[in-house]
Amino acid sequence: MDEKRLVHACELVDAGKLSEAYDEFIQLAENTPDPIEKAWPLIYAANTLQTLGQEEAATAQLSAARVLIETHRPSDPATNEKFAAAECFLDFEDANHSTLLSDLGEPLKTAQAQLGDASLSTTAEIFAQAVPASGESRGREA
Repeated sequence: MDEKRLVHACELVDAGKLSEAYDEFIQLAENTPDPIEKAWPLIYAANTLQTLGQEEAATAQLSAARVLIETHRPSDPATNEKFAAAECFLDFEDANHSTLLSDLGEPLKTAQAQLGDASLSTTAEIFAQAVPASGESRGREA
């Protein structure tokens, strides 16, 4: 993966140029031959789409990244640092996406479909980790 382009795309996000950053992430993914490395800019693209309020498009990018990661799972994922990092990043963004869906008042069943979880209990587990119990704070100031 072209690290300089990835950094440039992240700088575009920081500068508030979200559409340009999204385009750069997508182009980077298209030009990255390694499937695990290709997942990274797709996850960044999903995060950028979430910031733009485009939840369905963000879900599509997370799903594409998930397919790449699951399809190219190594025989011993614990010893493959690159794979483990990509899977961890995807899990983090899934939890972040779940939080946003919850904040938007989406039903659990809708979140399950959008996240591509095989079971409702998996989605409920993600929501339980991402969404605090009633009256608790996520650590954000009001």
